Amino acid sequence: MNRTLSILFGTGAGILWALSSICAQYLYSHADVSTDWAVPVRMIGAGLFLLVYLAVFRRDELNEILHSRRDLMRAAVSGLAGTMMMQYTFFLTIQQAGAAAATVLQYVSPVILLVYSCLEMHRKPEGREILAVCLSVCGVFLLCFGGMNGVRIPLKAVLCGLSSAGFMAAASVIPARLYRKYSVSTVMCVAFLCGGTVLYIVLGSRNLTPSLSPDTFAAFMGVILIGSVFGYLSYGRSIRLGNAKKTSLYSSVEPAAAAFFAWLFLHDTVTFGMTAGLCLVLAAVVLTALTE
Repeated sequence: MNRTLSILFGTGAGILWALSSICAQYLYSHADVSTDWAVPVRMIGAGLFLLVYLAVFRRDELNEILHSRRDLMRAAVSGLAGTMMMQYTFFLTIQQAGAAAATVLQYVSPVILLVYSCLEMHRKPEGREILAVCLSVCGVFLLCFGGMNGVRIPLKAVLCGLSSAGFMAAASVIPARLYRKYSVSTVMCVAFLCGGTVLYIVLGSRNLTPSLSPDTFAAFMGVILIGSVFGYLSYGRSIRLGNAKKTSLYSSVEPAAAAFFAWLFLHDTVTFGMTAGLCLVLAAVVLTALTE
C-alpha cells in the first residue's frame, strides 16, 4: 500500500510541477510580466504558504529548525546557492523557449549529479553512466534543433536551461544532510523565504509589479500553489512513504507531462525533435537512477 501511494504522490508531484510551468508560460504570453518580479514573489508566496502549513501540521519540526542555527544556516545557503538560482534560470528558460523545453533541459540535472559523484569519489564512470551522459547530450542537441512548434531553441535559452539543471543539482547536494532530519517542505520553506527575499531586494522587484487580469492572476497563483506548495508537499509525502531515489524517478514524468499540457492547453505543436530529445533525456534519467 505504501509503495502504491509513494508512486502516486511522486508521479503527482511531477504532474503538478508540469502544470505550474504551463501556468508560467501562459502568464508570460498573456501579461507583461518580468522574471525579476515573478520569481521572487513566487518564492516568497510559496514560502509563506509552507510556513502556515508547518505551523499548523508540523510545528515541532518547524521549531526545531528555527532553534538550530546550524541547520537554519544550511537551509538558507541551499536557498541562496541552489533554489534561488534554479528558479530564476528555469523561469528565464520558460520565457525564452517555453515550459516543455525548459523542463526537459532541467532534467539533465541527474546526469550532472552523476558526473559530480564520479569526481567526488575519484572513480571512473561505468558503462551505463557513460551511456546516460551520451543520451542526455544527444537529447539536448535534438531539442535545440527541433523544439516545440519546430522552432530552433536559442542558444541563450539552452544555456539558461542547463544552468537551471546545474543549480537544481546544487539544490539537491547542499541540503542533503537536512533531508535526513527534516521533511522536504520544512527545508524548502526556509530556502524559498531566504532566496525569494534576497532576490526581491537585489532585483528591485517592488518597482516591477505588473498589472494582472483575473486570468493571469489565477495563472500566477497556479505557479505558486500548484508547483511550489502542493508539488513539494506531494514530493515529500512520496519520500516518506518510499525513498528519495525512487521518488525522483517517479517525478521524472514532469517533462513528458509538460509537453502534453503545452499541446493540450497552449496548442503548442510537438515535433519529432522535441519527442526524440524528451525520450533520450528521460532514458538518461532512468539509467542514472538505476546506477545509484
